[in-house]
Parts: sequence; structure tokens; C-alpha cells
Amino acid sequence: MSPDAPTTPAASLDDQAAGERRLGLLILENKTGAALAAGVPHLRKAAALWEQAGRPSRKAESLIDLGRLHTKMGRHADAAEAYTEALRVLDSLGEQRAALEAASQSALCWLRQAEHGKALISSTRAVELAEALNDHVQTAFALADLGQVHIARQDHAAALAALARALTIFTNFRKGVQRAAVLELMASAHAVAGDLAQAGDSYERSAALSLELARSYEATETLAHYADLLRDRGDLAAALAVHERCLVIHRQSGNKALEAQALRRIGVVQVKVGALDQARVAYQRSLDLCQAVEDKDGISRSLYLLGASAARSGDVDGAITRFSESLAAAERHDNLQHQEQALAALANVHRQRGAAADALAAMQRWVEILKRLGERADTLRVIGQIAEVHREQGHTAEAEATLRKLIDVTTRPEDVRERRRAKAALGLLLSRHGDLAEATDLLDQALAEHGNEEPAEQARLLEQVGTNRLKQGDAEAGRAHYELALACLDRQDDPKLRAKILVGLGNAHSAGGDRDQAKDFLDRAAEVSERQGDLRATTIIRRATRDLSAR
Repeated sequence: MSPDAPTTPAASLDDQAAGERRLGLLILENKTGAALAAGVPHLRKAAALWEQAGRPSRKAESLIDLGRLHTKMGRHADAAEAYTEALRVLDSLGEQRAALEAASQSALCWLRQAEHGKALISSTRAVELAEALNDHVQTAFALADLGQVHIARQDHAAALAALARALTIFTNFRKGVQRAAVLELMASAHAVAGDLAQAGDSYERSAALSLELARSYEATETLAHYADLLRDRGDLAAALAVHERCLVIHRQSGNKALEAQALRRIGVVQVKVGALDQARVAYQRSLDLCQAVEDKDGISRSLYLLGASAARSGDVDGAITRFSESLAAAERHDNLQHQEQALAALANVHRQRGAAADALAAMQRWVEILKRLGERADTLRVIGQIAEVHREQGHTAEAEATLRKLIDVTTRPEDVRERRRAKAALGLLLSRHGDLAEATDLLDQALAEHGNEEPAEQARLLEQVGTNRLKQGDAEAGRAHYELALACLDRQDDPKLRAKILVGLGNAHSAGGDRDQAKDFLDRAAEVSERQGDLRATTIIRRATRDLSAR
């Protein structure tokens, strides 16, 4: 830099950074859903300005704020990156207390993102920092977090070792609430090990301790988690018995809202048992209690469950009525999560009964709620479903426009799954109704982004590319794609698709002049269809074989 180059005084940078951070914090504290995104550039700029001003600790402070903002938005990977960046800065400064917070939050965010390896690194660092500070209670908290990471990694032995250390510290420092929480985590670790008896014992000890501390809510939540474990293991009678215990506790405490919640949980298990009438009674009792105490969230949730029960019983009109009532109740108190759930259910019921217009109306509203919630991935997924409904109804232009729009907006790395699906769907649509060249290009792009998951879906796309190549007069390319499609089905079979691919191979060999090979593949296709009991397909394929032989 030349001596005459203008410089920005540190004081000016400080003021700018403080102003950017202040704006970011205002958004963090006062906004929700998609509106939170406006805070990201302010906090990022604040961090950059603090760095430029030579104040790394203030930079780390803004990065931690950024992590909090991303967490509130549900963008846990971005939050974890911000906390991890803050941790690096704080470690370099030797600021152990602040670094401990960054490491702990980073671990929890990586855990929510199911990045277990990264979560393990951060949680291990948090334990090291707490021990270096000689802060026993914080060490116990960090060990409890480490235990959670090990549970997620399915390493029950490491989890129990960390949790046992945490439990000892919390016991020594008479931290009853934390002891109860660790006992519940130990129950989860025992469940990972497949030791249901030990898991049950730890759940019971945790609940008993919470009751001893006059924390009935925590006790019943622990028992509800125990009931969930029993339900998932197929012991529905035992799960119901545990939920009934929760119901008694809430009745004794006089908390009607929690009594209603227990009834809803009982109803969910009764549905699994097949006792639909009893489940409806439980849901109705829950609704009555919620209305009596004006528990608005409970009202919308109870109505939703009544709708789900009606749908399961085949009462479509009753389901639509209850789901609509749930939606209206959720709208009255602006519960976006319950609105989203009700709209999803309405869209599904309308699709099942063939009411495409009603389904599309519900889905459009569903998208708007998801946008308000900041649920980008789900928003993109539902837009893809809207295109699918248009396609099912023969609205080719609407389906194409929706898919093109979806491809245009799926620009982020995390959008890859929905972008791939949109390209595949548009490629399949254009294969039937449009430009084969563009269709094939889109399908090739979708396949390039596919990876190794969903082999049957890969086979479906490869089969369509093979068909397109065959229609374009390139029998050799068509045959190659059919062979790749067939290889995919060795990993995940789909007999109907297998028969279709074999027919394609027959057609490709026929187009290439090899009638013997063509006949062999058509015979194999007919055998597959016959084994599946598809007489119509078998007849059509056999006729094609005869026509080929007669040439």
C-alpha cells in the first residue's frame, strides 16, 4: 500500500462492526421464519469488520451470534460452521471459556445435522476445555453432550462411560435436574445396546428423581419416551400402561392441558393396536379438555388426530372436515407448524380421492406456510409434488412450467436431491410430450447427480434414456443404457421395470439387426411379466415375439 492510500481508522471500523452486529441481533431477536435470513449478511459483515479492525475476540462473538441465527432458522450445518470458525479464533486467543461455548454449540449443531464425526470432534474439544478450566459442572455438561454424540454413533459403551462420569459429577454437586437428564440419556444408550431391561430401569430412575424434585412434567416426558421405546419394540400393551401412568400423574396435578396431551399419546398407540374407536374417544376427550382450558395448540392437534383417525377408517369426508377445523384453529393463533401439518394432510386426502383442484389449492397454501417457516427443502419437495399432480391430470404445460421453475431455484449444494428429481421429472415429461434431445440431456444431468442411492430410480431413468436413444435412431446407445439399467436392478429389483427394460433390449437388438438376441430378450421379458401375473403385458410381449419371428 502506498503511503498516500486512504485507510479506515480502527474506531470507524469498530462503529461499523457494532452497527452491523446490532442490526443482526435485532433481526435474530424479533423475526421468525424466512425473515431471519436478512440477519445473516449483517453478522457476517460484522465479523469481517472486527477482523479488519484487529479485534479477533469480537469477530468470534459475532460468529457465535451468527451460529445462533442459523440455529433459529433451522440451518444447523451453517450454524455449526459458524460456531466452528468461532472456536478456531478463540482457541488461537486462548479464550477457553468462550471457546467452550463455541465447541459445545458446534457439537450440538453437527449432531442435529447427523454429522456425527464432526460432532465427536467438537464435543471432545468441549470436554477438554471444561477440564482445562477445572470447571467440574461444565465438564459434566460437556460429558453429557459427548454421551449424546456417542448414542447417535451407536457406540453405547463410549456413551455409557461418558454419561457415568457426568452422573457422578452431577451427583456430587447435588444437581438433581441434571442427574435425571443424564439417567434418561443412559436409558437411550442401553436401548442402543438392545438392553431393554436396563433402559427401562434408567427411564424409571430418571422419572422417579424428577417426581422427587416436584417436576412432574419432566417425569412424564421421560416416561413418554420410555413408552415410545416400548411401542417401537412392539410392546404396545406396556407402552399403553406407561402412558396411562402419565395420565394419572397429570390428573393428580390438575393440569388439564397435559392430561389432554397424555390422552393424545394414548390414542396414537391405540391406533397402532388397531383400536380405532378407542383412539377416537381419547382424541375427543383431549379436544374437550383443550377447549375447556383454551389450550389452542392442543385444540388444533386434537382435531388433526381426529382427522387422521377418520382417514384411517376410510371416512374421507370426516377427515377433510377435521383437518380443515385443525387448520382453522391453527390459523387463529398463528401456529405455523400445525397449519403445515393440516395442509399436508388435506393435500394428501384430496389427492387420494382424485380431487386434483382441491389438492393443488391445499398444496399452494402449504408451500406458502413452508416458506414462512423457512423450510426450504420441504418447500422444494412440495413444489415438485405440485408438478406431479399437474402431470397426473394431463396438465402438461403447467407441469413443465413448474418443473422448469423448480430447476431454476434449486441452486444451492443442499438442493441437489430436489434439483435431480426435477430434472428427472421434466426429462420424463418431455420424453412423452416434447423435445427428445432436451429430455435426454435432462435425464443425463439427473443421472450424473444421482450417486449410488435409489438404484431402481436410476434404472427407470436409464431405461427412458435408452428408449429416447432408440427413437433417435441410435440403437447401440439405446442398448448400452438398457444394459446399465438392468445392472441397477441387480441391487434393487423391480420386476415390472425389469420386464420393460428387457423389452427395450429386445427392441434395440431388433433395430440393430440381431433378431435372435431380440427374441431372447423378449422371451425373458414375457417370463418376468408372467411370473408377476401381468397377463396383459405378457400377451403384448408374446405377440411382439411372434411378429419378430414372422419377419
